[in-house]
Amino acid sequence: MDFKKIFLILFSILSPLVLVLLSYHAVIFITPLSPVQEQVFDYLSQKTSFSSPITTVEISHLDDVRSVMIFLDTLLYFSLLIVILIITYYRQDKEHISKLFQFGGITTLCFFVIMVLGILLNFEQTFTLFHQIFFPQGNWQFPADSFLIQTFSIDFFQSLGLKIGITALVFSLVSIFLARYFLK
Repeated sequence: MDFKKIFLILFSILSPLVLVLLSYHAVIFITPLSPVQEQVFDYLSQKTSFSSPITTVEISHLDDVRSVMIFLDTLLYFSLLIVILIITYYRQDKEHISKLFQFGGITTLCFFVIMVLGILLNFEQTFTLFHQIFFPQGNWQFPADSFLIQTFSIDFFQSLGLKIGITALVFSLVSIFLARYFLK
């Protein structure tokens, strides 16, 4: 059994997860939010309860969003740990480290292209697919005048998606650059 190939494949699968989820956190951190949007994010991070006018269905959706966020954070930390362990294991093998970063960067770049194409070509269908995957119970559709739709417009999510995609692109290019660096 060739562990180098197995770890290369595992690294290539986990790299897009790590880089896209890190991109999400970076973008959320630097994105200016309105006070009401901050209140929602505080609720999602379990810092506060809600004081704005919000329905029980919307609260239910936010609770589901919180669960997805916890799952994705756990996935990020677990994936990051494995990526770090793989890099540490091969730290003396500069050629293999280079391959890891090259394939991880290329895989993330491919994921980026797919993500941005989905956002640019048909954002609504991509948005719907995302919600069908992560919220199969269906509590994510609200009337246009609902609190959540008024607080987080489709433009907010389009902008957020593009910023995450661009940040992931930068991270993937850095990974490919690191691959070249380790060859020297």
